[in-house]
Amino acid sequence: MRSHRNFAIISALAIACLATPSLAQKSKNTLNLAFLEATQSVDPYLDPKPENEFMASAVFDTLIAYDEKTYKFEPLLAKSWKMVDPKTIEFDLRTDVKWQDGQAFDADDVVYTFNYLIDPNVKLRFKANFTFMDKIEKIGPHKIRVTTKEAI
Repeated sequence: MRSHRNFAIISALAIACLATPSLAQKSKNTLNLAFLEATQSVDPYLDPKPENEFMASAVFDTLIAYDEKTYKFEPLLAKSWKMVDPKTIEFDLRTDVKWQDGQAFDADDVVYTFNYLIDPNVKLRFKANFTFMDKIEKIGPHKIRVTTKEAI
């Protein structure tokens, strides 16, 4: 009988704990997230853990993104793109994007990033995700060309 009483008390306490409202820091306008592991970087290339991917998606944009509702690729940092041939894609980049320090986003930023990713001297855990690219070229202040090793 005593064990039933203890079980009932523990169950009531557990339910009471689950029913409490969350305590947000409204005065600080801050959202705190808890992760299983500590994050060391928001760079998803250097530390590709789910926690970092989650944080990086809140910090960084990509050229295009797949919309799961329309089943189409939509522009983000690229305002448009076209297939020049089966191994070449050209991206026209947005001109209204600025970095957090106020510097304008341009083709140099994309070329630098892609060249970093395909550089054979750069060791990345998932390097194979980027080895399909052969070369990246700036063909205008807001236009780049990506050439792949094989037809895509």
